[in-house]
Amino acid sequence: MITTKSFTLNILSIFLLAVTLAFAYNFFSPDGLNLFSFSRDYESVSDSLLFDSRRSQISIENVTINQALRLYNSKSALFIDARSTADFQRSHIPNAMNLPLKEFDNFAESILTFPPDTLIVTYCIGLECNSSHELAMILTQFGFKRVFVMKDGLSEWTKRGLPVISK
Repeated sequence: MITTKSFTLNILSIFLLAVTLAFAYNFFSPDGLNLFSFSRDYESVSDSLLFDSRRSQISIENVTINQALRLYNSKSALFIDARSTADFQRSHIPNAMNLPLKEFDNFAESILTFPPDTLIVTYCIGLECNSSHELAMILTQFGFKRVFVMKDGLSEWTKRGLPVISK
């Protein structure tokens, strides 16, 4: 016969195991919820490297919102939104191209019309989203040499009152 204490311990063990598994799944899932705040202290590329059109080495670097804004204002970069088509239609940076990471195969032809030395800035919603970095990696595999990630994403861009097209 199972005692009340034994039964309670079994229920508690099952509950703790379920919570642990849920947190682990959420942490490793690309669509997981941002349960912990992320630090904004990340390395970003130097301006000299960012604006060097002779760059021959393929690497992926982060750009700050201020650097991205300078590129946007100078019209020297192609901004690519890695979020879903639905999210892109709700809001995006003006003149940005939508290349949803999860549907890359359906949209790949549109990016291949650009020369490999095109300066590209990928973005998604913000620090909690890794799609912009994953898309940047794919773009370098297609031969693009000047690919940067706006790590703070659209949420920080919008928070600063920068240009956005919204429905």
